[in-house]
Amino acid sequence: MLKKFTLKNYKNFKDKITIDFENIAGYQFNTDCLSDGIIGKMLIYGCNATGKTNLGRALLDIGLIIFDVTRYASNASNGILLNADSKEETAVFRYEFRFEDAELDYKYSRFSNQELCDEELSINGKNIFKCNFSLKEYNFDNLDYIHAETANIDR
Repeated sequence: MLKKFTLKNYKNFKDKITIDFENIAGYQFNTDCLSDGIIGKMLIYGCNATGKTNLGRALLDIGLIIFDVTRYASNASNGILLNADSKEETAVFRYEFRFEDAELDYKYSRFSNQELCDEELSINGKNIFKCNFSLKEYNFDNLDYIHAETANIDR
């Protein structure tokens, strides 16, 4: 279950923001929204053009990476996902999960909708793999920890 999500330099989110689904303060009145101490149901509201849809798209971006899906292909080359006011070259995404006794931390950054800069996976604090696609540096020393023999670097 997703326990924490962090985002930086994506669309209207120039500065780093974190949603901590384990911070259940204020949810005591409705335990139906909680699952194993993590917020499972949440309502995000706000004025028009404040980033609600962009936040939802950012949360779902992990699916595009994992399943190698291209979104906004016609605008992919112009870096449409980056914050217009930022001088940084990438948007940064971090997903922290808890599955029973396992803590999974998955981070990546994107230059554009179609181009990854880097990607990293850790489980219970152990680095499983780390890739820097722009520098062509790869570390797959611990793939056996997840019973994998190879990894796809054609991202």
